[in-house]
Amino acid sequence: MSTRYAIVQAGAPSPVINASVAGFLQQAAEQGEAEVVGVHGGANGLVEKNFSTLRTDRPDLPAMAAEPGAVLGAGRRPPDADELERGVEHLTGAGVQGVAVTGGNGSMALAAGLSDTAARLDVPLQVVGIPKTVDNDLLGTDRSPGFLTAGTYAMRAVHALGADLRAMAPLEQVRLVEVLGRGVGWLALAAALARNGEHDAPHLVYTPEAPLTLAGFFPEVDRVLTRHGHVLVVVAEGAVPELTGAEFDAPHPGRLLRNGAVRDLAERTTDALGLRTRPEVLGMVQRAASWLAPERDRTDAWQVGAHAAHLLHQGASGLMVSLEALDDERSPSTCSTVPLDEVAGRTRSVPYPLASGCPDVPADFRSWWNRLSPVA
Repeated sequence: MSTRYAIVQAGAPSPVINASVAGFLQQAAEQGEAEVVGVHGGANGLVEKNFSTLRTDRPDLPAMAAEPGAVLGAGRRPPDADELERGVEHLTGAGVQGVAVTGGNGSMALAAGLSDTAARLDVPLQVVGIPKTVDNDLLGTDRSPGFLTAGTYAMRAVHALGADLRAMAPLEQVRLVEVLGRGVGWLALAAALARNGEHDAPHLVYTPEAPLTLAGFFPEVDRVLTRHGHVLVVVAEGAVPELTGAEFDAPHPGRLLRNGAVRDLAERTTDALGLRTRPEVLGMVQRAASWLAPERDRTDAWQVGAHAAHLLHQGASGLMVSLEALDDERSPSTCSTVPLDEVAGRTRSVPYPLASGCPDVPADFRSWWNRLSPVA
């Protein structure tokens, strides 16, 4: 019987997720695996057996790697125990010996669930995880493919918006820029890399780890306005609990979360301080900006996909591929592994001490970023 693997793009898309699929397919071809099954639509594709055969010898893998979106379609909902059983049965019924699941902590929970279910059913199905999330909130890896691209977009956008606001300051005093980050502030910190001098934007930065309170926010805006004549604020989407409420803390399968808290915040700022305030929501373009992907991010994504195929070929299971820390910007990316049950459903928060509203990026974060994607 020939070897057959499957790959699932679970969770939301990312700017480099297709590079992981391309790397997986190339490695499978080099190993001589006969077929790879693509599971379409994330967890739904497993439950509904929405499978197709993917060619491992296709010549357009570099072009696939550069495509935005998710070539297999994405999905974001946790299957229940019965659905996990169905997914395992569909995979093994299709002759699949091993499956790779791409995504973040929720997707790693899916992978762990498939692994546990296969063990309980005494089915010889190997399961490995491929890290991917623009939020960079996966434990067990130095970085998550997708974050460098999304962070670069946020940083460049804030730099440009800061220059625009400075020019418009006589007419517009405050600009509120919302970046992704429901539970962690990694992208807000990346956006804050735009600040290289005392007067540069952003002037205030808020993260879920150091959130914004309305009572403290308005005096801070007034203080910065007095000093600079204009104020640009970076706000992670989950950093204003007074406006987003419990919605951002609750499980959210099958429904869209309300972003755009800065729109409400802008109205409140105008009412409280009498200032012209404009909200800017960078939104999903942060996770779609594949054209902006740094070489390191695309290389990382390709390598974790290839390493997942290698692990399956070696008979491994119950592991997530991880990326090792770099010594300097010239170091090559290298992969290792971490047990799925150590990362599934868990969140990697920003580990640096952050002060609410503080615009200065921690030195350790800037050094880490420069090893990955040097800032000009």
